[in-house]
Amino acid sequence: MEIDKGQLTIPEVLRHGLTGDLLMFPVPDEHPHIQLRTAENCMDTLLPSRRADYDIASMPDFDPSFALVRLSSIEEARLDANGCITLSEAIREAASIEDELVIIGAGDHLEFWNPEIYDKLKSESSKQSESLFEA
Repeated sequence: MEIDKGQLTIPEVLRHGLTGDLLMFPVPDEHPHIQLRTAENCMDTLLPSRRADYDIASMPDFDPSFALVRLSSIEEARLDANGCITLSEAIREAASIEDELVIIGAGDHLEFWNPEIYDKLKSESSKQSESLFEA
């Protein structure tokens, strides 16, 4: 999909759960991308201690600095009547997104990817899957 001056139109089929307050943040790991979530879902994801089923023993790899980095880069998102949102230059830069992106419906949120990074991730994933069945 193309981005025009930071404006992105979310396809209607993907707008279903995008109601209420929306937040987005970059995930600047080895496969950088942007996540768009409802505010409630975002906080539950970034701060698992908010969840009723929270059990620190079940999350031995949870790193609080992960949440702090994400919380410091959260941006509010508004879906207009035409289904458009604005992706700031800063959030696009953090995810290596320029003029085009891939939108992925990822269960309870949407992800925005640089097409080249997403294709590389898909390729790596396919190779890993193939190696599982070769043994």
